Amino acid sequence: MRSAVPADASSLAELLLELTGTDTDPAALAERLDRMAGNDSIRVAVASDGERLVGTAMGILCPDLVGGLRPYLLIENVVVSAHCRGGGVGRKLMADLESFANAHQCTYMILVSGAHRSEAHAFYESVGFRREAGFKKKLRPLA
Repeated sequence: MRSAVPADASSLAELLLELTGTDTDPAALAERLDRMAGNDSIRVAVASDGERLVGTAMGILCPDLVGGLRPYLLIENVVVSAHCRGGGVGRKLMADLESFANAHQCTYMILVSGAHRSEAHAFYESVGFRREAGFKKKLRPLA
């Protein structure tokens, strides 16, 4: 596991396409990764097979007003390439983010997964997450 760098943008865009079904502009993604590189509150973990990226997960430290004012970690953009699922890549990504959370004394980690993603839900439960009710509101896309 390592942190994503701008040079990963093309490979990362391919992974994100598997997750979302929509294209991400690699140049814009490289610029975003460059801006995020100096932010110690964000970890974009990536896994590689030596040639290309095969998994990614992003953790964002969020300040909190409870829990002793310690942060929590919001997890987003978790994806393992279809040909690598079941091989431990997802577990390593989640362990990496948990280490990041522990290093920052987070009280918990949280993520949202689409209601239809039953295989993903089983995976999250297998790495220690438990189901709780959650809500998500989509905002209008930018023009």
